[in-house]
Amino acid sequence: MIVGIVGAYGQWTQARLIWGSRSARSVSTRFTLTFLCMFLAYLVQGLHTESAMMSIQGALRAVFYIPIVAGILAFEKISRKDFTFFVVLVAGIVAMVCTSEWKSLIFQLFGYLGVVMTLDQPYQIWKNKSRGKVSMSMLITFTSAAAFWTWYAWIFRDMRLFWLSLSFVLVHLFTIVIWRKYRQGG
Repeated sequence: MIVGIVGAYGQWTQARLIWGSRSARSVSTRFTLTFLCMFLAYLVQGLHTESAMMSIQGALRAVFYIPIVAGILAFEKISRKDFTFFVVLVAGIVAMVCTSEWKSLIFQLFGYLGVVMTLDQPYQIWKNKSRGKVSMSMLITFTSAAAFWTWYAWIFRDMRLFWLSLSFVLVHLFTIVIWRKYRQGG
């Protein structure tokens, strides 16, 4: 639960930065949309497995993505590809809600997709040659949360979670390196 609150704080700083500057420059739309849907998947999976903590974490984090998504929609142009990508993500959530035999698999796929789409954040910074409005607080809280889950998975010998969480840590650390390299712009 504490990890969820810390993550939500990072998201709040990201939303505040976007809305305060009226810009979402270099903030990855695909990363943001993926994580919104990934945390909705947490909510659905938590309800399915009767895990109150997973449901609360999913709901909390999904709610804190809404102002980030709204800021991206308000201040940046959304491509047709990004919109189509979002429709596919939402279809995954609907499939989780409607079918019980695919719930766990779709939930796992959202986790793996999260790692891949996290790579889009350093790419956007590099492509724009600017850290833009990407929040360092969010990067630090996400890295810390992923490090916690890596440690947790190691202690409890959950190797799938360990490698997934470690992948997030490495990509977030790479994003921090790229963020530090480029000046703020836009």
